[in-house]
Amino acid sequence: MPKKARVNDDAAGAWGSVTAAAASTGMLGAAFEANFQSIARQGQGLATPVLESLLKFSAEGGDMPEFGPGGLDVAIAALYEHDEQFIGAMRGIVTHEKDIVKAVEWWTKAAEKGNVLAQVRLANWYCANHDYLKFEHFVALAALNTPIGDKQYDAKITDALENHTSNITTKREGLKVIRDMYGLNMGDDVVEAFAAPMTCAPPHAAVNLTHHIAKCFMNGIYGIKKNLQISKDYLKLSAKLKGTKKYVEADLERLRGCAKCGGTGAWACALCKVTRYCSKECQEWHWFNGDEPHRDHCPRAETPSKYAELKKITAFDLQITSFA
Repeated sequence: MPKKARVNDDAAGAWGSVTAAAASTGMLGAAFEANFQSIARQGQGLATPVLESLLKFSAEGGDMPEFGPGGLDVAIAALYEHDEQFIGAMRGIVTHEKDIVKAVEWWTKAAEKGNVLAQVRLANWYCANHDYLKFEHFVALAALNTPIGDKQYDAKITDALENHTSNITTKREGLKVIRDMYGLNMGDDVVEAFAAPMTCAPPHAAVNLTHHIAKCFMNGIYGIKKNLQISKDYLKLSAKLKGTKKYVEADLERLRGCAKCGGTGAWACALCKVTRYCSKECQEWHWFNGDEPHRDHCPRAETPSKYAELKKITAFDLQITSFA
């Protein structure tokens, strides 16, 4: 019997009852349950538990194409998660303990193979766990192959894709607000590079869009020139959003501390007024040395803080995304 037609010797043929049509119309919950029902009809006393069977099948190079790309990974992820949408009434034959870490690992495997369901599931998971960039990353991947409003996908997927389109606009307008407010010499090409769908791995972790903006100005990425004052303003703004302070405090401490040793930043660079040091020795060393010698990266001009003005603007006007 061909490998793809079986799980193992104990459950040979048990998974062949699910049609591609069921999966293609978004009935993945019904399709998954149908598989369990097929197993149950063979007798509930299978020699090998369901999860173990699928793990063995995966190790042998098997797959479940009826669930789309990486379909077997989807099935294993759902079992680790004890996902009701998939397992349904057949939960009684699941004997293993729930393991979210393993579930995310297998959802990720499926997502990397192009499984839209897995990509949206991970987007929702990272949203709930305060990781804005991974949320954006997996929604962007899902949007590559799924037209908005495609009726073969369920409402959660359609909502995520609509969120993706909105997010691009949000980032574009958000950076324009900064450009105008701080009077930056920033071209539209930089704005578009920042707003582009994040299909590559995120460059850092961020809890919301303001935190992401702060880290972009902190590290100088997407063509954005490094500016620690803007970074500081946006870190403080992000910390004001409900439930997010603990996620950005470490970055604020980094800006407040000595740029060389991390100690107490007793004074700031006389030119930019932002980069801080604990001693003259650290300041002199950092001017010439380190991964980013300050001699090369100091803007040699003070950027006035706009935090007071930022606090007066509503979150809606600033186009802030927060998952708190």
